[in-house]
Amino acid sequence: MQGLRRDRIQLAEFEERAAGIVGRAGALLLEHYTRTLVVEFKNEARTDPVTAADRAVEQQVRAELRAQFPSHGFLGEEGTEQDLGAECVWVLDPLDGTANFAGRLPFFGVSLALLRNGVPVVGCLFIPFGPNLGSAVLRCSYGNGASLDGEPLRPARHPFRPTGPVALPPGFGWMFTLSGDLAKRRARCVTWEASASSWRWWQVAGSNTPLSCAPGSGMWRRARCLFARRAGTC
Repeated sequence: MQGLRRDRIQLAEFEERAAGIVGRAGALLLEHYTRTLVVEFKNEARTDPVTAADRAVEQQVRAELRAQFPSHGFLGEEGTEQDLGAECVWVLDPLDGTANFAGRLPFFGVSLALLRNGVPVVGCLFIPFGPNLGSAVLRCSYGNGASLDGEPLRPARHPFRPTGPVALPPGFGWMFTLSGDLAKRRARCVTWEASASSWRWWQVAGSNTPLSCAPGSGMWRRARCLFARRAGTC
């Protein structure tokens, strides 16, 4: 028991420090949000955009993590790798929702997770506006629950009812068909193709959307999935 308690205390400390890093990364994103952006593409199909904001946030977060956790590894979506064989590895998506960001749609975020031996144990998400219409950091760690800017999240407890909006990534609506009770209530079931998975998971964890579906299990979803689980919504 003492070992578990010490572990929870350590993870809570990691969470606190990570939340500060993600909050500062979000502030940097918002600075870039008001500037003229040059959009590049990482693939020939031009489906994977990247901007200077993605790279600037990754550089800043990597530097802060290196200073605070010198023995930890790091993996960034924009190509940064460092000590991936370490017990603890931070995984960063510096700008989840680049297309939205470039199009001046405020559905984007910064996603940071800590993997310990491959298992997500800390997660932090920055979103540009939360329930109070201001930017917020959603945070969690294993054994310590989830919170919004340090205030515990307590999602509504009620039986799941398959009505209301279903959050899907863009282009994947064709993969899902309605059947059973959902088909009978089609007019009350709205598919919302939100393109930033950070935003979709926040909607679920905040009890704003009853269901979110995400194809695959990419590395960059670790923080989002952990957050929803620690909030008690999946």
